[in-house]
Amino acid sequence: MQKSTFRLFLILLVVLTIAFVAKANPAEYLNNPTFTGDITGWTVVYDVQGAGSIAYDGTYYHGGTAGSLKGVTGVAKGSVMQGYAWQSIGTEINLDDVVKLSLQWSKRSVVSTASGINILKAEITRPSLPDDWVEIWRCDESLPLVDGATAWTGPSELDVSDFFDETGSYKFRWYFDLKSGNNNSAQAIAWFDTTSLDVSAGVSLTCDFSTTTASFGELTTSVVSTAYGSTTINVISADTVFIKVQDDGDGVDPGLWKSSATTDLIGSANEASGNTATLEAGTEGYGMQATSTNEGSGAEFTIAVRYDYASTTNTVGGFEITDVTMASTTGAVTNRRVIMYYKAAINASNVMGSYSDTITYTCSMSE
Repeated sequence: MQKSTFRLFLILLVVLTIAFVAKANPAEYLNNPTFTGDITGWTVVYDVQGAGSIAYDGTYYHGGTAGSLKGVTGVAKGSVMQGYAWQSIGTEINLDDVVKLSLQWSKRSVVSTASGINILKAEITRPSLPDDWVEIWRCDESLPLVDGATAWTGPSELDVSDFFDETGSYKFRWYFDLKSGNNNSAQAIAWFDTTSLDVSAGVSLTCDFSTTTASFGELTTSVVSTAYGSTTINVISADTVFIKVQDDGDGVDPGLWKSSATTDLIGSANEASGNTATLEAGTEGYGMQATSTNEGSGAEFTIAVRYDYASTTNTVGGFEITDVTMASTTGAVTNRRVIMYYKAAINASNVMGSYSDTITYTCSMSE
């Protein structure tokens, strides 16, 4: 009987998802963020003032802080007020810091429903472009009903870190864009209160991969083969680590894929795409084994049950088209390592030719 032989290639796609988490207590970076007693620390500027104004309001405010920042148009039909209260942030922000925005806002229409969009915004300038304002938040575009202020609302600890992508000094402003309704006695009003810009130092994650390719060479029906080129991941992290694995397969099912005619898939972990399989010569299957080493320090890696098999055996864990957690820790690690081995077997029905697969590893600090 003629022996079937195959040349199989394995491509490992290394994807690092670096997550940042706050490890220190966050610090408030705005001066007088709750407008208690006045708006000291804020400079008011108008793009279009008309008869409107931006000022302290000691009569309408959120929570226990006595005071808010109030923007108001003139009393007139279609009166427009566009302006802002701004300040320079006194402490430098680093590009890997965690920055969270909190605020409460409210709107009101007087006599006639306000016109236009009546928008409230939070904006910053970056260190490299100190005159270019960038929007990091805006309220919804609803128009308040006549004479009834909307309930206080707003985001709490909204993560805006992506906007602070340079290290240096930033400016911050609260922006009013208001227009009164269609009545000579109409007026549009809006408020900011209970604001904050909390900043805390971020910690990073490093995952170094030993290789991005591996090869089975030629496979035959007489043996279970181990790929030339295992993968080692060396991890340094100041917090928990989760390593996930995802397989491309044929786009529908995981496995080693022969994309040229006649197409064929060597299933993972077996022909039926089972979670695990003990590979045997002459029986189709493909998968991975993972183990952690004693090197490094800190929390130890826990290998997922699916992949926790010794490389001296032929029992493997199957891949999935979607992410599956392969290894994780419960705390910080320094130079801890995980090693992955790849094994495959074929049967006489598998089509001769060249097979390949792409495996994606994702390394992150949150599950």
